[in-house]
Amino acid sequence: MIQKVGGGIGPSVRNREQSRPAELFSACSDQACLSPSVVGVAETSAPGAKEAQLKRVLDVSNLKPEQASQVLSELRSIPAQMWKMLADTGLRIVSLPPNQDLSQTSAVSQFSPQDYTARLQRARDALRYTIRDQEALIDPADELQMGMWQSRQGPILAELMLERSEGFKPVVLSRPVSAAELMQAAGSEESPEFLEDLRQLNSPYLKQDGELFHSTHKVLLLPYPRRQGKPLPDDHLDYLKSQNSRALLAAMGTNYWQSSLVVVHQEFLPDPAPEAGHHRVMLHEVGHAIDHLIDRIKNDDIGKRHRATITQLFEKDQAAGAERFSSPRARDNVREYFAEAVESYLTRDRGDEYEPKPHNNHDWLKTNNPELFAHVDEIFTRQYSDHLSLEPMPKGPGYKAPENLLVRFEKPYLEL
Repeated sequence: MIQKVGGGIGPSVRNREQSRPAELFSACSDQACLSPSVVGVAETSAPGAKEAQLKRVLDVSNLKPEQASQVLSELRSIPAQMWKMLADTGLRIVSLPPNQDLSQTSAVSQFSPQDYTARLQRARDALRYTIRDQEALIDPADELQMGMWQSRQGPILAELMLERSEGFKPVVLSRPVSAAELMQAAGSEESPEFLEDLRQLNSPYLKQDGELFHSTHKVLLLPYPRRQGKPLPDDHLDYLKSQNSRALLAAMGTNYWQSSLVVVHQEFLPDPAPEAGHHRVMLHEVGHAIDHLIDRIKNDDIGKRHRATITQLFEKDQAAGAERFSSPRARDNVREYFAEAVESYLTRDRGDEYEPKPHNNHDWLKTNNPELFAHVDEIFTRQYSDHLSLEPMPKGPGYKAPENLLVRFEKPYLEL
């Protein structure tokens, strides 16, 4: 993640006439496809190899042609083999439009079909066993007991299912409800798959009369809400919705490294961009992704040597003073130090008024910090094995929403 630099520089956007016409993922073999702000790394990959890897990583579906063209012209500065390694680890790059959040982009994750089907099956079995066990406690000859059960079975089953439902939300029904009401209660977009999941979760207790649904036991399990057609557990969806345009605007971009996700606000895609000027936010955030990727490579101890080298260089530059750093952001910590070095290595000094970080470029880094330049150069030009052995991704909180983002109800289940 980066921080904003001094504001007020650069036009708000470049108009369509100023932008290179977008021919998305058209193979390029020379510097003609690069933005004037970036420096391409020499490579010997087959024509089209880089474009094929970029297709796997980059989502341009929510970009205007000139925005997509700009992003591609920057990302093409990175060699094809690096894109292959990043793509193989599942990296995704998306941009966030104004007034949206990550749940409205392709950043949403999707369970494998096998995993999600297994979750549905386990939750359905749990509901069946819970109903069976509770009914076994009822004496059908005891009218009072039966009457109490029939009037309270919905809340009783909902309470019991809270810990057994694989994250599928219990809802107590006091009346028949429509599909739209159920999707709204789940926080889901309209989706035929949602209804299919509803039937699978609640069979054989779910009944349908015309367009209305009800339950023989006054309780249903709601499927995971759908976003972009994909099922998401509530805490994941809450987290994605919290990562909104306003929050990202303050940072320009971020790298969710444990999720293999790079996100940049669309306001900072043009060159020059407001506040950022020629500073290439996308390259900075991809630099973070590269840093975490190299960390994990076990072949020839590449990861261990990278971590030791970059830490040593950062500490050495800290001792030498501010003039050793290409930007104030590079001084913050060793991760930002490397990400800024990647951006420096891949960008050129345009020499105009749109340079908020005049030292953060290829020539300055090569001249003023040759050791750091050489380390980044080695990372980009090294020939990596086609069969990389990677350390597992460190375990972390994943998509667990912060406590203050979790929806709290007066009762721990929903009622309709």
